[in-house]
Amino acid sequence: DEAKSAGALGGKVAGAGGGGFCVFFVPADKREHFAGKMREHLVVPFKFVDEGSTVVYDSGERLN
Repeated sequence: DEAKSAGALGGKVAGAGGGGFCVFFVPADKREHFAGKMREHLVVPFKFVDEGSTVVYDSGERLN
């Protein structure tokens, strides 16, 4: 309800285990208002791209 009243048109709960997150679709003209209303939460902007998935962080640690 909080995200919807802040301007989100839809959302999805994702993640598992020790945490998770919510992804919301917010129209471009409402994003600044949305971020302001949700400021007590961590807001991480993202965008979809045609290239597909890419690694944005690699700690270098390997399991084997």
